[in-house]
Amino acid sequence: MCKYDEYNPFYDTTTGMMQRYGGSFVQALAEAWIRADAGNLKKLHVAFGDIWDRYHKMLIQERINYTKYMNSKPLSGLDQEGSVLK
Repeated sequence: MCKYDEYNPFYDTTTGMMQRYGGSFVQALAEAWIRADAGNLKKLHVAFGDIWDRYHKMLIQERINYTKYMNSKPLSGLDQEGSVLK
């Protein structure tokens, strides 16, 4: 979904995923979620909880993919087996 070498911590939130991958309506909802007080957050979750859930699942999958990607890269200065490079 994204280039992991250009990691942006903002997108490590559900609203960030909504703003990055959603259409204009979902992006506007994300902005509403960011600005809402507790009472309005409840209203948003009642009315648009299915959209929130969809982008939250995307966030979880993105975290899994990022972890797999980072674990597949050798550490700097080490070879694939973990030995120090000369």
